[in-house]
Amino acid sequence: DRRSIISLVSDNQEELHAYTVSSAANPLSLSDAQVFSTGKDQYDFFTELQNRNADWWAQIRYRFTFEGGVTKEATGFILPNQKKPVAELAFTSGVPITSTQFELLDVSWYRVDHHQIADYKKWSEDRLNVEIKDPIFVQDELVNDVRISHSRFTVINHTAFSYSFPTFYVLLKRGNTVIGVNRTNLQALDSGAAQDVTLNWFGDVPEATQVEVIPELNLFDAQTYKGLIGAPSIDSRTGQK
Repeated sequence: DRRSIISLVSDNQEELHAYTVSSAANPLSLSDAQVFSTGKDQYDFFTELQNRNADWWAQIRYRFTFEGGVTKEATGFILPNQKKPVAELAFTSGVPITSTQFELLDVSWYRVDHHQIADYKKWSEDRLNVEIKDPIFVQDELVNDVRISHSRFTVINHTAFSYSFPTFYVLLKRGNTVIGVNRTNLQALDSGAAQDVTLNWFGDVPEATQVEVIPELNLFDAQTYKGLIGAPSIDSRTGQK
């Protein structure tokens, strides 16, 4: 029930980090960063992070760099044993960008509290059982000299939890190579619900042979769960008010 969710997600997890973390958590793995030109002066940046730690999750601060500039700093998270995309979309640059590097500015590690979550694997699977069905990508015609394509998919929430503003990354692939990235948010995804999602792509998008949709849900943030917004102000990492 709602009280048990608050207890699991928001109660004191007693995580230790800073000086104790360096010897306990293995560093994140990074894929090669990519940049995609999507039209005149518009670029999308992309990389993948992997957390090989079974008992540690992290909050991150990052940016992408390129010759002569950087993107704005952004924040994110990564769950235990998770591999996930990270992107900066629709970045405007007056000079061509042909390559990029991903820069992790800060990583704060937090340990799963097994007093609250005895079996993280089962706990997370119970909350991440979100099915993606029939993802497709369609290239459309030019509209006022702007090419607009779209991707479509159906998302089904098989969990007992309802979510507020869930995020979905959409990766276009040719074989195993990512050739395009986009992102969308839903206002809500209720338990047991199925939603059809359409996402527009603007600019030049190469033809893809595969579409992959990846949900992004921060299970350790009480604001992720619909109905918990406005719950008592308790830090979901430390349990401190």
